[in-house]
Amino acid sequence: MQKIFFIVFILGFCCLSCTVTNNFYFNDPKPYEKGQGEGYLGVGTGLQAEIDSISFPSGAINFSERVSTSMNLVFGGQVGLGKKYSVRFSGHLPKLLGGFGLRGGLQKTLFDSTSNVNISLGFDMGFVLSKDSVSFLRTRWAVNKETNSALNADGFFSLSLKTGEYSRLIITPRYSFNTLYIRKYKYEEGSVPFGFQHFSLSLGLKAKKIYLEATGMFLNDEFIPHFGIARIIN
Repeated sequence: MQKIFFIVFILGFCCLSCTVTNNFYFNDPKPYEKGQGEGYLGVGTGLQAEIDSISFPSGAINFSERVSTSMNLVFGGQVGLGKKYSVRFSGHLPKLLGGFGLRGGLQKTLFDSTSNVNISLGFDMGFVLSKDSVSFLRTRWAVNKETNSALNADGFFSLSLKTGEYSRLIITPRYSFNTLYIRKYKYEEGSVPFGFQHFSLSLGLKAKKIYLEATGMFLNDEFIPHFGIARIIN
């Protein structure tokens, strides 16, 4: 399993992506003692604006409010605050190293860590910024930047079921608010907001040090799947 994880991780790292959002959530209602927690590192998918065309010679960007998926490098974790509260944080690298996204949130767990069933309620908020060029190993090259930035906020409810000594199944419905800022022109500053809301349902599996997550998103009567895999770090 670990070999499969690292192969997928390398493929994701080598993929030049135009992703601007992170839809890998790492849902987990497990409570932690104050100051304790765990982190993760992996690859997942996110949403990007699907540009129809760019007019020539004006450089006007034509966008008909459609989105598609692409790959992200993802990292983050959860840290206990005490009294069954945890702070959540995550980051991702869209367009390889051509930008970055950060997200943070708070989670309240209802039962203690010895329970075979656990429930949590929480929220996340985040942003994404992009760049005009990509830098990697002292090499820099330009990329097409059609989206300047993005904002997001989520409310969620997680249910976990213990399926083995070192494994748990996690089900999480979530409602999200998103705004993508699409550029008006390729060669000029200025953007127009594209806001949308969606419901999603995630299914996660924690097995020892590996976390797998599949999410079904329902956006404008369209079903959009998301996937991710991460290595857990204590």
